Amino acid sequence: MEDIIPIFGITIPFAALVAIVLGPSLIRDREKARMQETLRKAIDAGQSLPPEVIEAMARAADVLPTRTKDIRRSVLLLALAGSLTVIGFLANYYSSGDGNGAAVVWGIATIPGFIGVAYMLLGLMAKPVPVAQD
Repeated sequence: MEDIIPIFGITIPFAALVAIVLGPSLIRDREKARMQETLRKAIDAGQSLPPEVIEAMARAADVLPTRTKDIRRSVLLLALAGSLTVIGFLANYYSSGDGNGAAVVWGIATIPGFIGVAYMLLGLMAKPVPVAQD
């Protein structure tokens, strides 16, 4: 049983990172596929599509990363880096004396940390998109 604990200790954080990164995109892709299938069935059945639906689909295809999205990504990545830093402190505190685990975790924490800082800078430097008023 004690041999399994280190395996889970290594596997679970990386699996969580993969789930955080890939999860939203997989859900979004599945949602798009369902929408396309529904539209395909409607077209095959001879129903006409309202112009609002076509316009909404065109807008959804042209979505570019905006200032708000960049800042949200940066906050999430900085939170991930902060949580990895806390894990490093805990690993250092509970280590058996060698203390090498904390440096490795802190090194890994710098990757999302610097990416988060870059997204924050990009988000803050981007020009605000004017809001269309109807």
